[in-house]
Amino acid sequence: RVHGDIYSTQMEEILALQQRLAEVQSKSNLHSLSDRNIVEIVEALTKKHDLRLIFTQDGKEYLTPDQLQVEVRDAVVANGRLNVVELPKFLNVGIEKVEAVLEEVVRTYPEVRMYESNLFTEAYVDHLGEEINEELSQRNHLDIGDLAMKYNFPSGYLRDLLASRLGSIIQGTIKEGGLFTAGYSQISGAKLRGILRAALSPIPISTLAKLHGLEEAELSSMIEDLAKRGEIEGRVVGQTFISSRFQQTQELTVKNFFAKNDFIAYSFLVKRLGVSKPKEYLRSLFGDDCLFLDSCCFNRSALSGIADNVTGLLKTEGFVDLKRWFSSALSSEDVEMLSSNHLELREVEMAEGYAFSISWLDELVTKLRQKLVDLIYAAGATTAA
Repeated sequence: RVHGDIYSTQMEEILALQQRLAEVQSKSNLHSLSDRNIVEIVEALTKKHDLRLIFTQDGKEYLTPDQLQVEVRDAVVANGRLNVVELPKFLNVGIEKVEAVLEEVVRTYPEVRMYESNLFTEAYVDHLGEEINEELSQRNHLDIGDLAMKYNFPSGYLRDLLASRLGSIIQGTIKEGGLFTAGYSQISGAKLRGILRAALSPIPISTLAKLHGLEEAELSSMIEDLAKRGEIEGRVVGQTFISSRFQQTQELTVKNFFAKNDFIAYSFLVKRLGVSKPKEYLRSLFGDDCLFLDSCCFNRSALSGIADNVTGLLKTEGFVDLKRWFSSALSSEDVEMLSSNHLELREVEMAEGYAFSISWLDELVTKLRQKLVDLIYAAGATTAA
């Protein structure tokens, strides 16, 4: 079997050859040509007329490059999508021969497209779009990355394929990495509103974005719009949504703790109440009443009472363990900073968390000096005896 069009200048000879072959083979088997004879005749013709023929893998058939292009196109159309490595089993032609005509196939037949090693038809993409649209109508939102894995296309390339079918085959829109129905924003907004209204603790924007399949920036904008319309009570702080209800509870908790204990640790605000910038938050609540130490904020108004008590003890006892007058939750550095810089004690020496009255130290030194003198006299008298 010889397939395809041969150059016009050789057509008459080839047609004549075909006629002779048909006549000979229509006679009895005694006069028919063998396969080997036919091969020799075809080889002679290709050499004489410089014809380009492609041998099939089993060596029983020949076809021209033009015919190979037609058969590649037919195989792709019949299957919708094929990988290049699959074509040899359909065409009985070596992979290198197939690869040599692929560019011409895509150029000649606009219904066939090629991406990397995949050949597919526009009809295949239309069918793919119909499947995706059906799934989209049920779920309202699809992730393009997930679709790319499902259909074995790169995300960016699939996005372009789908974009060209929006409004026709696919009833939806593409935003960032997702495919959405027209009503998705309303549905998503209603769900988001319900979640935020019920929020009793801070919610990271990243968590909400993952839940709704949206970008964080877009979700933050949606939350701001809901707040402006008065549909939710709260605000976005940094990358977290904080409801007004939580803010009120948070503020009441902090004020009660501070009033009862005269200090509040930064770690408590961060870990227990979700405050990302504790010093700024405390300054907004207490202003100058807060003394900002290494690990906590201390109530300035509590210092005068502590100073009075410490001063009274210094007068009667001569020294005071300062740590006893502050919460054990305060670090030694915090106690030292408060004692040295804020208690405003006079006529004292401080060391290792203790305050010593200078007059008491002077009296102690005088007593020790007299004791030493007495001991020296006593030792001298004993030696003389």
